[in-house]
Amino acid sequence: MLSRLVVWLVLLGAFGTVLLQQANPAQASFHCMRIAAVMGGANGDANIQYVELRMNLGGQSFVANHQIRFRNASSPTPVATFTFPDVGGPGTPDVPISTSGSSILIATAEFAASATVTPDFIFSDGTVVDPHTSMTVPSNMTGTGDLKHPVLPGSGKVSFADGFDNCQFGGPTVVDSVAYGSAYTGTVDYGSKFPSDLPTSGTQALVVANLNFEPSSNAGEYSLQTVPFSVPPGANTPRNNAGNTGAISSPSDSDADGVPNASDNCPSVANADQANTDGDQWGNACDNCPATATPWFVPAADTDCDGFMDTRETFLTTDANSACAADNGANNEGLPDRWPFDFDDNQRAALADVLAYIPVFNSTDPVAPYDPRYDLDQSGGIRLADVLSFIPVFNKLCILPP
Repeated sequence: MLSRLVVWLVLLGAFGTVLLQQANPAQASFHCMRIAAVMGGANGDANIQYVELRMNLGGQSFVANHQIRFRNASSPTPVATFTFPDVGGPGTPDVPISTSGSSILIATAEFAASATVTPDFIFSDGTVVDPHTSMTVPSNMTGTGDLKHPVLPGSGKVSFADGFDNCQFGGPTVVDSVAYGSAYTGTVDYGSKFPSDLPTSGTQALVVANLNFEPSSNAGEYSLQTVPFSVPPGANTPRNNAGNTGAISSPSDSDADGVPNASDNCPSVANADQANTDGDQWGNACDNCPATATPWFVPAADTDCDGFMDTRETFLTTDANSACAADNGANNEGLPDRWPFDFDDNQRAALADVLAYIPVFNSTDPVAPYDPRYDLDQSGGIRLADVLSFIPVFNKLCILPP
């Protein structure tokens, strides 16, 4: 009789465990996560973005096919969706470390290039190259928005695993989400939205203050902080699954005008307003001819604004005071050529000018038929480099004085 009672108790216990697991899906391997941090841009570059998840219970390593969704200020439909790839195949963890407090870092390629921590996954539309491996990242994004840079700066919403309960059974059917920004008018799953916009200046991210099983309030649990910043359980964000944390390096700004070299149209001279009167690629501050577009610009003294320094035109025996033959070559015999690319003075760098190199090609100074007029790079020899210099100006007109 006693043995039957023991058997019944064991069976009842096992049945109760099954019921508990069915009633509380928090034991699944992706439910117990929080959105630890969201960045929508850094140092003026809106493409430097990341989302970090943190596990608030161990064993959350199977995330394949679950999604992070991104919404703009008003659309109820996600404008971009990231789907975790099935890294190791069925039955294999998708992230190797799944202790409580572990992170999963998903970021843009621009973040990966500028940060000192390597993300676990990169947002990709199938054309993105991982800067650490130089390999193209297979597509893991869908939607109508910017699939390479899905975090909406300003106002928006980021959610993880829509349609699933969080660790605490009975809450909203989304594992975690954060809505933010003054213009956001969509739904808010937990409490009220975080009121401030997500910035792109500095290195600020929206970070969570705790890893409670059930999120309670976007407004009360999140704050804008300059990263690296400590996030529960005490490790800085951004942090990857290997436990490595890092910082986002400041871009080079040689002239200290607040515009990074990579996007500064005159990185050697301070010009925060980036004024560019003639619309070429050079800002007024370092353009030797700010009123005349010179796409083949050479920075230095260039009186006639034709892209060749006065000293080089002296070497080439061309006219440093006139940029273009205005009479189409009819009356220029005996006069210096105006534009070094234009041998026949017809105001255009064309095939005839390139063919003029045939008689003198491969000659060197001072042996005839060497002629400095053809030595555009002043190398002392008339080589392929001189001919190749025609490529950016081929079939273009010279620049008449303004």
